[in-house]
Amino acid sequence: PPPPNTVMVMPFENVSDDPNEAYFAAALPGQILTALAGISAIRSAGQSSIEYFATPDHKVQRDEIRTRLRVANLLGGRVRKSGNQIHVELSLTDTLNGDTLWSDQFDGDLGDVFGFQSEVADGVASALQVEISGVERQTLDRKPTENAEAYNFFLLARRAEKFERAVSLYKRAIELDPTFADAWLRLALTHFFFFGRADLEINTVLAVADQALEEADKHMDDPAGTSERYNYVKALRLRRQIWAGHNISADEKRLLENSFKKAIKLNPSRSTTYLSLALYYRNVGMIREAEDQLRESLNRDPLYGAGMYQLSRILSKQGKFDESVALAKRIPELLGWGHLVVANRYRELSRFDESRAWAKLETQQQDQALRASIENHLALRATGNTSNWQELISKSRNDIGDDISRQRFDAWLLGVDGKFEEAYLLAADAIDKLDSPAWYYLNESAEFAALAGRYHDAVRYYELAFENLRDPLRPDVNSLNALYALDLAYALHKQGDTARADVIFGRLLDLVEDERRLGYDGRRYSNSKIIDVCVYSTLGQTDDALAALREAVDEGWRGLYDTWTGNIPPMLAALDGIPEYEAMLVEINADLAVQRERISSADIRTESTAP
Repeated sequence: PPPPNTVMVMPFENVSDDPNEAYFAAALPGQILTALAGISAIRSAGQSSIEYFATPDHKVQRDEIRTRLRVANLLGGRVRKSGNQIHVELSLTDTLNGDTLWSDQFDGDLGDVFGFQSEVADGVASALQVEISGVERQTLDRKPTENAEAYNFFLLARRAEKFERAVSLYKRAIELDPTFADAWLRLALTHFFFFGRADLEINTVLAVADQALEEADKHMDDPAGTSERYNYVKALRLRRQIWAGHNISADEKRLLENSFKKAIKLNPSRSTTYLSLALYYRNVGMIREAEDQLRESLNRDPLYGAGMYQLSRILSKQGKFDESVALAKRIPELLGWGHLVVANRYRELSRFDESRAWAKLETQQQDQALRASIENHLALRATGNTSNWQELISKSRNDIGDDISRQRFDAWLLGVDGKFEEAYLLAADAIDKLDSPAWYYLNESAEFAALAGRYHDAVRYYELAFENLRDPLRPDVNSLNALYALDLAYALHKQGDTARADVIFGRLLDLVEDERRLGYDGRRYSNSKIIDVCVYSTLGQTDDALAALREAVDEGWRGLYDTWTGNIPPMLAALDGIPEYEAMLVEINADLAVQRERISSADIRTESTAP
């Protein structure tokens, strides 16, 4: 059974006579969820659950919520709003048999709504027999604004779907109450969330965040200790700075991480905070930590589609393909898009018939998921529809919000076409325009340089990237850092610096051995399959390389071909011509050929491959 202190706030029924008042009924559950999330003894289901059951296609099934979401109690309500007058009826029921544990109603004007939200939290806490601490009481009783009209604009902005309207509504709320810190912070978050989808420069976004934090410092008591949104904005501001290609100091990295963790502590039900911290961890190569955050987000909010999307990618990076594919297949149901996520997971498994089937579903819908992602465009290209692919590339490129990112995207496209010299020059030119480029920008240039045979340039950029990483070579063979270290060692080896290369190769083999000794942590595949084969081959230890490759092939590993070139990596060149190696290539290619032969028509929808 689910824990007895778990609560899910359901979508509230709008019974207002004026359809223009529906926004209030839609926004109120989220506000109450935030209040309940501030009580540590209550475990609240996340916002995605509210949004999922708010759609007409998803009717509330009490048994499903109890078993699938592991929630013991539901808080539902009916809302009528007429001008500033509000009538709300609420009830808390258990999911076992539908018994009412608590109910109440509220009549008043908009200015009284903060007291009402506090009363709801008290009622739910009393019904569940949990205590509210003194600090939690102070947070519950804090009024974000004394201006009811400003709060009304704030709620309208929360439901706005377009960037321009949301911004204008938040600014209107701030005009009415310049001390309304939550409106300032929400204005900053709106700029963060729409960056890349609206015509925004990163410096504009960062400036809005700086002003929001400054206003919050002026108008809130101890915002760093009490405000979830304040900590979230502070962390996002630093993470977006990295995302834009700028490195940050070690102290700023600690501040970023601690601010995210503080925001989570203040509101454990906010799934987006776990996701944001996970994305930071992923970007600095801390794959295991990223996985932990995403798993916790889904533990708190099992219907969080964006969390499933990122966890599917993280699991794939680690070789946990079975779970990765299973998660990916749930995403289209929850988000209405995401078929390319499934397509890419199958592409990584070299199961091309399934990959094409799912990619075709995405191109038919042409939905919001078609963004500037190289893995998305590799999947789209595999459909064989060249004109459609080019159209989608143009759409994605136009959606990119800044010139540097657009230039990087153009370099990706050159890489897909095998024009690595041009891709390197374009990528290197992009990062040379930045004062302190982030490590993954540097790694892109290094990768293109190596593919173009410019090993000296590759070493230079790989070493700069490693200088910027938090832990240059962590004791984890499945971190991204281990793969980048392999690339650096190979580039050093190719330019003749074998002494430095051998040190890194030795460390990587130690990591592989450590993982074998400790076990694969449930993986079917792992980076060790790539690393030991490549290291042994590069060092000329062909017997060891063949043994490692044989083990990998027997376990079903087929990830032999390079993402960019589609060819076997040059690190395996020492194995060319060896009969045992050539036989394994025949075995791998025969398996892939069988899958490709199953593609019998342009529209690949069969019972076995279509969703």
